[in-house]
Amino acid sequence: MSSNNLIDKIANVLMPEDDAPIEKEDIPEMTKTERPALKVYMNEAPALKVLVFEPSSFNQGNIIADHLKAKEAVFVNYEFIDVSEQQRLCDFVNGVCYILEGSIQRVSEYSVLYTPKNVDIDKELCSYSIPTYAQG
Repeated sequence: MSSNNLIDKIANVLMPEDDAPIEKEDIPEMTKTERPALKVYMNEAPALKVLVFEPSSFNQGNIIADHLKAKEAVFVNYEFIDVSEQQRLCDFVNGVCYILEGSIQRVSEYSVLYTPKNVDIDKELCSYSIPTYAQG
């Protein structure tokens, strides 16, 4: 038995020949599908909105917290609130800002700026912005 004959037999077992001719009807024709035109949308960062609050009671803390959760910067003037409630409200808003990974910057004795996570406060700029009489 020749080696070519053995190789042919193994090849026929592994790869049998199809005697039937392939008809064109069996193969579906490829049609060109039109793709929709791609649109590119530029993400423009919205302008930073800073809200100013002058709370008169601790009950207004949830409003301040809601704005911080909405990623809005909040400037709070604690000047017109009772000292005991001022401490409670300041602790509450500081806690909210900490949980949301925001930033806190004391601007004056009674004023604090709270910003969301995506906003950085330039402390050097703040120190120049505060008038010397307000720095205490």
